[in-house]
Amino acid sequence: MTGPAGLGARDYERVFAVLEACEDAADLGEFRRAVVDAVQHAFGVQGVTFFTGDSVADAFRDAAPATTGDPSGEILDDYLRSWNTSDVFATPAALQRLQDTGGVCLDELPPPPEPAARYVEQFLHRAGLQSCNAFTFSMGSHRHGLVGLFDPDPVAVGPRDASTMRLLCRRLRVVSRTLPGCQPDPLAALTNRQREVVVLLSRGLTNARIAAELVLTEDTVKKYVSRALDSTGCRSRTELALLAANR
Repeated sequence: MTGPAGLGARDYERVFAVLEACEDAADLGEFRRAVVDAVQHAFGVQGVTFFTGDSVADAFRDAAPATTGDPSGEILDDYLRSWNTSDVFATPAALQRLQDTGGVCLDELPPPPEPAARYVEQFLHRAGLQSCNAFTFSMGSHRHGLVGLFDPDPVAVGPRDASTMRLLCRRLRVVSRTLPGCQPDPLAALTNRQREVVVLLSRGLTNARIAAELVLTEDTVKKYVSRALDSTGCRSRTELALLAANR
């Protein structure tokens, strides 16, 4: 049996194994720990890292990522102390690749500029890491995950492994959005004025009082409420008010 990108049963088994390991995580910390342990086991690589941030670029500044394969913590300490601002995967070429495809291998990148070139030679290669790969996914609530796979064997993560990781990250995107603090903002699709109306609605104000508060006509308020219902998928004013109140 094969699927997208030629993936077979064994590849899907790896994806399911990681998802099963992290699906019951109670919070982000537990989720990240479960992911790195399960990915290391499923893909057989020496080290796995899991950084998070408000954007992919911001994730490189994560001061407390989840890692495995670095028992003493020396590699991570060195990275956080001296190298996180020079990471080759934070270069424009790598970030563009991550945005376009969800993953990038070091070998796919053009020769990096300084100081990223020093990072490759003096950090990655000095640590004996020849296979270096990064994958990303949106976690909701403006948070992004960045998962790295590293190994001394330069072919430890091949094209099929990379395709499997991209599939896994698409599924992790869904699982992560159930975690506390990662749920998407239900009012994100509203305009600023619609938000103002909905916030006042959540405080129990009538259309007439909202109109007076915002210096609008009552008909205009009704239109804003109607559009907010359509945008959020709520079926009633009460449901919309509760949604806003529980944000």
